[in-house]
Amino acid sequence: MLSNIFLKSLRDQRRSVLWWELGIIIVTLITCATYPSFKDNTQLDDILGDSEFLKALAGGFESLSSGEGFVNTQLMAVFLPVLVMIFVIRLGTSTIAGEERDATIDILLANPVSRLSALAQKFGALVLSSLALVGAVWVSLLAGSVLFDMGLDFWRVTQACVSLALFGWAFGALALAVGSATGRTGTTFAVTSAVGVAAYLAHTFAPLVDALEPLKYLSVFYYYIAVDPLTNGISIAHAVVLAAVTVVLFGVAAYTFERRDLAI
Repeated sequence: MLSNIFLKSLRDQRRSVLWWELGIIIVTLITCATYPSFKDNTQLDDILGDSEFLKALAGGFESLSSGEGFVNTQLMAVFLPVLVMIFVIRLGTSTIAGEERDATIDILLANPVSRLSALAQKFGALVLSSLALVGAVWVSLLAGSVLFDMGLDFWRVTQACVSLALFGWAFGALALAVGSATGRTGTTFAVTSAVGVAAYLAHTFAPLVDALEPLKYLSVFYYYIAVDPLTNGISIAHAVVLAAVTVVLFGVAAYTFERRDLAI
């Protein structure tokens, strides 16, 4: 058994991460392969542009004929962030709450480390695993761009993936915070999933109603993709917000984990 919690966590996650990466690459490349069918079809752009509701469902984008618009509507707006969100929520739920459910929290804390160090190493493994998943997105998008003549810019793809990683870390930190506070896997998964759904709805549909539009600023989806990093590059201000959310939630996790009586 590895005595280093960070390395052991990475080892335990490696097979799951590899399967997720493979799935991401396959789905992304298959989706990119359909782009030539949309490349010269501007009628679909007109349909999206004329319907605020359809545009909202497409993540606020209204182009399928450009490479960036196609990737945004088909992958980056909903599909990929939801997959990343599920992945990090699953890992975040198992980090502390899962250890308590499996009655292995005492083994975890038997290492000569503080609770804070153990938590930080666990979260570090989550960060690295999710970064590997986003790396698969990056590779498959660049490969799809070359194979199917999508014309994506290397640095813009990189910046969009950085934004996706920051988005995922925020949800991973949320799952960690809820799990550290409750010690219950069911509660952790339910709360973080509910927040994810609410964040998506706020970003997608709040702009359709003037009175509700300010709610979009409460959504991590907004800070992840509102500026369209695939086309315009990442917003430093939005990246700072996502990073700040992650740091604050990790602080909450550390505070509650240090002070709560654990189920051993």
